Amino acid sequence: MFRYSKYWGKWSRVLLHPGSLVDGRKYGSYLEVNLSPIINARGVGTEEDRYYWVRPIVIREHGTSPQPGEMRDHLPQQVFDWIVAKVGHDLARRLVQDDLLSEIDLDRMKRNMRGGGIPLAECRKV
Repeated sequence: MFRYSKYWGKWSRVLLHPGSLVDGRKYGSYLEVNLSPIINARGVGTEEDRYYWVRPIVIREHGTSPQPGEMRDHLPQQVFDWIVAKVGHDLARRLVQDDLLSEIDLDRMKRNMRGGGIPLAECRKV
């Protein structure tokens, strides 16, 4: 499942929905991986700077419900092509297709989460 936030002007891949069961526990938030930076960010530096929030595979947790029309079953091809142009094919494929959830230690993620998300490397299962 993919989400285009009209508010932030960014794409993400939804890894968990509120109410999802993980290791026998009900998860209460959305868990997403950034596919693009916040497009309408002002004063954040260059577009290249904003890709800091994509390249390390940033995981975000939030409770904001999607607006009508924001959720998609499939990522549009032109969006995937745009992501490839920005981060390369290998990372784009990993962001869109790999089972990233199986790599995340949710307890470690919650302990280390800060505003804007957390790089996968900082919450990966060991």
